[in-house]
Amino acid sequence: MVWPFLLILIIIFILIPPAPLEQLPDARGKTRERKSFTIPTANESDYERGTPQNRGPPPSLLALARPLPDFVREGSNEGNSHARRTNQRSNQPTNDARRTNQEPPTKNHAQRTKNKQPITGASPPMSHRSSFKSHSCGSRGMGVFTFVVAVLTGVSLTQADDHQYQFEKISIPKATADEKTRSELSIQAAAEYLENGSVAWNGQRKCVSCHTNGTYMTIRPALTKSLGAPGEATRTFFLEQLTKLSAEPNEKLRESTRPAQVIYIAAGLAEWDAAITGKLSDETDKALKLMFAIQESNGTWGSLNCWPPFESDAYHEATVAAMAAAAAPGWLEKVASSSDLKETAAAVERLKTYLRTQAPLHDYSRVLLLWTASRMPDLLTEDQKKELIATVQKHQKADGSWSIRSFAAPEAWGGGNRADKLKAEPEFADPPGDGHMTGLAIIVLRSSGVPASDEKIQSGIRWLKANQRESGRWWTRSLNTDSWHFITYSGTAYPLLALQMCDDPAVAKK
Repeated sequence: MVWPFLLILIIIFILIPPAPLEQLPDARGKTRERKSFTIPTANESDYERGTPQNRGPPPSLLALARPLPDFVREGSNEGNSHARRTNQRSNQPTNDARRTNQEPPTKNHAQRTKNKQPITGASPPMSHRSSFKSHSCGSRGMGVFTFVVAVLTGVSLTQADDHQYQFEKISIPKATADEKTRSELSIQAAAEYLENGSVAWNGQRKCVSCHTNGTYMTIRPALTKSLGAPGEATRTFFLEQLTKLSAEPNEKLRESTRPAQVIYIAAGLAEWDAAITGKLSDETDKALKLMFAIQESNGTWGSLNCWPPFESDAYHEATVAAMAAAAAPGWLEKVASSSDLKETAAAVERLKTYLRTQAPLHDYSRVLLLWTASRMPDLLTEDQKKELIATVQKHQKADGSWSIRSFAAPEAWGGGNRADKLKAEPEFADPPGDGHMTGLAIIVLRSSGVPASDEKIQSGIRWLKANQRESGRWWTRSLNTDSWHFITYSGTAYPLLALQMCDDPAVAKK
């Protein structure tokens, strides 16, 4: 019988006061002196939802803040859009370190490295490195509670590692490097993975993430030619999130992961309009205006600089925002011609100026800039465009693939907070190709006018056809942790679009 143990546990939670915060260990289990602070109040529903205003777990759970197993401590820190952590606006230090159980950035934190001379403009100032603990969309305190209860009840702690996405009847096995390769390409298996993964994320995590439902909404509409129209579930979810975010003040929307959420909502709805309806919807117009309303004065948006590649830097967010504005049917023309939208028009120009003058942080940023310029041609000169095309091509491996790890030094991702992890990988010296970068490279080259018959592109297509896994995915190892590998989702969406853009007959198979 485990109920007596559960009863004792509940009594402990109620009666025993939390340990002094100065004695609590950090995420690495090391005890160090901390300055005292006051935990902001939040209602219980906030803790249950894990909304960004939560600056710490419920006080009664702080006493149990100890190093946790991977599935709680680091399993979901690579993409949850409602994690409690330090806010990091683009190139601006913040005061959130005083409001969280963390120390502010110090001079000893790793700084970004400059890989090469910029294509245009001067290098942007370095952002302070984010210092944060790993959390899921829900409360970390609840994760601690789950862990303790699991120990007492004998529930397997490996259950969370048995799947990548799970909700109701959907259960997608975890992504692993040793998953068997398919003997024959299956577009249908890949399409089902995209659909189920997004629906499961919406249902279980209940937040907008760049790597899963954000990728679904920005890529899946374009695949209508091959796969038919996408399901309405994720668009409906995005509209619900847009309504919720629109009710918050703009200053609050500039905090934490909210800028990325607003940008991806706008981008997803814009791509939907472009590929599905062919006309601008009121919801997309609303989302784009909200996106530019929370723009920073330098032309980009706030970023946590923590989870590469999607939430690795503000430059990435600027490219997604620019592509969203350009994708929405007639939206830029509407803004330019309306006397009532002068502020929005000025914000669009600030974004363009930012992308023209700020140096890409690394070659991955250069790939994004080239992709963006395919929709906003006035961002680059022809010579700059040719230089960027050559940059993408030079990273191709002998087997025809591209590896995301070759596009930036470890210290350049997320302000350097993943450098140790990346350098410790066994393939660090010669990282293998992956679905994310191979698909993205082909998409960007094709969008920039490189013909499908180009040998480098055809070599990449052959690699994609030969490296799909049994689950329908293409493997991509996470840049963040070795738990969930959510980048495998974009690592599957991009290959599907790459195949379609090369008019490959296989994409017509269902």
